[in-house]
Order: sequence, then C-alpha cells, then structure tokens
Amino acid sequence: MACWRAFNERSGERYGLGQADRDQRRPGRVLPEIDGRLPQLEALAFPADSGRGEFAYTHKPTSSRFRGCRPTVGMLGRIMSSRGQGTRERLVGIAAHLFAEHGYEGTSIEAVLRQAEVSRGALYHHFGGKEPLFEAVLEHVEADIARKVTAAANDKDPVDALRAGCRAWIRLAAAPAVRRIVLIDAPAVVGWQQWREIEERYALGLLKSVLHAIAEQGRFPTDRADLFAHMLLASMNEIALLIARADGDEHIIQQSEAAADELLARLVHA
Repeated sequence: MACWRAFNERSGERYGLGQADRDQRRPGRVLPEIDGRLPQLEALAFPADSGRGEFAYTHKPTSSRFRGCRPTVGMLGRIMSSRGQGTRERLVGIAAHLFAEHGYEGTSIEAVLRQAEVSRGALYHHFGGKEPLFEAVLEHVEADIARKVTAAANDKDPVDALRAGCRAWIRLAAAPAVRRIVLIDAPAVVGWQQWREIEERYALGLLKSVLHAIAEQGRFPTDRADLFAHMLLASMNEIALLIARADGDEHIIQQSEAAADELLARLVHA
C-alpha cells in the first residue's frame, strides 16, 4: 500500500508534533502520528482550545494495514465530504419513502432519524428541518421524473418523442412517490409558486426543446413554440392531478392517455 510522507521543504525534517504543527492549518499538511498510530478520522475537524492552532482529535489505534501511512488534511477532508454526501443521500432516500407512504404530515423527523440511523444534529446539519428535507426530496423526485421522461422520449422523430414523453408522465403520475410528494403535498408544503418554479425548471425546458424541433418541421409557427410549451405543461399537470386524486385508477389513466394523444395530434396536425 502506498504511503504518504511529508517533508519540510527547508529542513527535510518530517512534520511531527513541534512548531510545524502549531502553524496555521494549510492544504496538504500532514497530520501528526503519535507512537506509530493514526488519529481517528471523525475528530479531525475542529481546532483545539489551546489557542496554539493545533488540531484537536482523540487518539485510537488503527488497523495495522494503515500504519505507516500518513493521510494529509486534504485527503481527510475529501473522505469526510464523501461521508457527508452519503449521509445526505441516505436521508433523502429514506425520507422520500416515508413521505410517499405516509405523506408530509404523517411523517415525523423521529421516523426519518430512526430509519436512517443518524443523529438529529446530522439531519439538521444538512437540511435544517423537516420542510427543507421535503424540498430536497421534491427536487430528487422531480429530477428522477425528468430522467425517465427523457428516456421514454428518446426518439428521432420529435412528434413521436413528445407523445411518448407525455404518456410516460401520465403513467408516472400514478406512482406513489410522484402522486403524494409532487402532486398532493408539494403545492401545500412549498407553496404554489415554488412548486410551479420547480415544475418549470425540470419539465418546461424539455417541452420547449421538442416543440421547437416540431416547429422547425413546419407544423406550426416557431414563435409559438414557447407559448405552446407553457400551455402543454399546464394541461399535462392538470391530467396528472386528476390521476392523483383518483389514486392512480387505471381507467382514468387510459382515458388520460387517449385525451393527451388527441390533444397532441391537433396541436401538431399529426
């Protein structure tokens, strides 16, 4: 296993517990090693109260496979950042499952903490509370919807792509996470205006792109593409809300698909 060593550029002496460790922290500086053991990673983030600029950490032996290797501050920062991102993703994933199953009001912070097996401090470090956590979940679900709609609309012909994308959205509206988080709870939790902004950020761009491609085929004037995109987004969201209120009834879904097909056929003269 490769070992990381740091040497003082002027004297060639390896950093130990002398004056070099009392200098201000700087990128790439090697953390001291005591009695051949490495400090525990979790406690490296904060300066000591000694006022000398030293690192505060507890000291526990590590596995013998890591002895002799000296991680730098930058390396440990990346490790801790990766762990923090992992914690954030785990919280979002578990919260998404709970919000989809029980709704926003029926999901407590305690339930999220219990399933995620993290401390309250860790959750509040990433989100600050239940509502910011819901907003992160909403963004996650919206991004997933956009990926799935894009994948379904992966067709060379823009008219076929538009039809496939709209059908995919209608089917996704019946999914528990989409129905409960995006269509039922989101307008009430984050407010109608913010919900509309999120919807437009993910869906409106896709619609504008494909409608401009259809306009270039001469099916309607190009200066109407953006307006048609707003109109179509509103129509498809109303259909999705209808499906959500019907608890994903298959008959309603099929009627919605047929109505969407007819609307698109009239729009693009296909």
